[in-house]
Parts: sequence; C-alpha cells; structure tokens
Amino acid sequence: MSDRNLTITTEDRLAAGGDALARAEDGRVMFVRGAAPSERVRVQVTNNNKKFMRATADEVLKPSPDRIKPCCRHFGRCGGCSLQYLEAEAQARFLFDAAQENLRRLGLAVEGTEVEAPFVAPAYGERQRVRFTVSRRGELSFHQRNTNRLVAIDECPVLAPARQAVLPKLKKLVARRPPPRPGEISLLTDGDKIQGF
Repeated sequence: MSDRNLTITTEDRLAAGGDALARAEDGRVMFVRGAAPSERVRVQVTNNNKKFMRATADEVLKPSPDRIKPCCRHFGRCGGCSLQYLEAEAQARFLFDAAQENLRRLGLAVEGTEVEAPFVAPAYGERQRVRFTVSRRGELSFHQRNTNRLVAIDECPVLAPARQAVLPKLKKLVARRPPPRPGEISLLTDGDKIQGF
C-alpha cells in the first residue's frame, strides 16, 4: 500500500473543525475528514507536510458506535452538515470537547471552572434560516465544502418543515429568472408562503 493510502485507527475525539484525529507512524497528527472518533478506516492522504497530514476516509472498516447513516441524500457533495454521519449527541459532545481543548491551549481555561454542556437540538427539522446560492442555471444550491463549486439541492432535511415546504415554489421562482452570475438569497417565509428573499 502506498503512503497515500493508509489504514489507521482514529483517536477518541474530533479536532475543532470536525475532522477525526489520528497519528501517523512518525507521530505527526493526521486530520481525517469523514471519519468518526474511535474507528478503523482506510484513508487517502491529501496533504502530507512536515508538521501534519490531512486525509479523507475512503472506507470504514470498523465503525464508531456513534456512526449513523446520514439522512440527507445530498450529504457528501453539499458542504453543509459535515458531521451528519454522527448522532446529534455525539456531535455536540465531540465539538464541546474540542472547544474546551482550544480554550486550554489559548490559556483561557481556568482550573476548577465548570463549563455547562451544550443544549442538543434535534438533528433535523429545526433550522429556521437558510442562505442558498442560485446558480446561473437558476438552481438552488449550496457550496461544496472548501470550494466554490455549487451543488444543486432538492431538499434540506435540517430545515424546519415550513421552510422545507416552500422549496419547490422557490425553485420554480428562481428557475424562471436565473441570475447573470451566481448570487446568494436568504429564505424568509410566512407559513407556506414565500415572503421575501
């Protein structure tokens, strides 16, 4: 197996950006996109420099107990909701731990001070606001993660039902008059009516 394809076991925590953490054979930190804590994965190395490595999980060999099947059919192409493969409670727990670790590194954590654990909202059907990019072809889109490429979407399960219900109407509206160049719109609704954007 080449040094660009490795089989690794991730640590039991996430980095602040949501990537899983692992160690290369030489001790360097490896940030692994698409992997969960405490799982065995086959990865493709995407960045290999002197201080750290970046990789993408290609195959999960032994899944984390917190791994779930993502609900959204756009997951993996759309850049939002990058941790949808983890249960909501696990997402909150790992990100909370990462935030506390960052406070410690910055010298802002005070010994003996308790930080209250975050409120865990339902994973789906709760988001009240959303910002889409409308492509030149008049498609409602989100950006792929860390790129300017657009991914046309038909649904967004994290949206509240009232917002999700108006997506077909909004798609027809923007398809009739595509912009000359991609542009952002914010979705505002009143019940099932589009109020403005």
